[in-house]
Amino acid sequence: MEYKITNRQHLVIFNKVYDYIEDMIDTDQVYLQTEEDTGEEGIWILMTHDYDSIFFIYFREYWADYTEEGKKRISESPILVLEDDYKRELNGLFGKIWIEPMKTFVKRNFGVDIKTIDLED
Repeated sequence: MEYKITNRQHLVIFNKVYDYIEDMIDTDQVYLQTEEDTGEEGIWILMTHDYDSIFFIYFREYWADYTEEGKKRISESPILVLEDDYKRELNGLFGKIWIEPMKTFVKRNFGVDIKTIDLED
């Protein structure tokens, strides 16, 4: 039997995953370190007040080398790299459907349009 997900069902699923991410990353309990705070060009770090990192955002400026890998990363930037514990939790609960809600969460809360989410462990 084949199941089709309607646009409304897709929106309901998206919102449920988004709400879970909002609960998991309480924006009142985190601190965003930008390049001005870290002194490193092209990287932002979201961390708890206990200095445990949640995710990193790598911008084009971070990839200073012009190797093939550097050029690839520049074209994929901004790149979100979620800490493994958070990534494992989201993958375990939602498979890969958390990716778009996470991009929306970062855009709404931190003003960054994430182009790529690094899924490697």
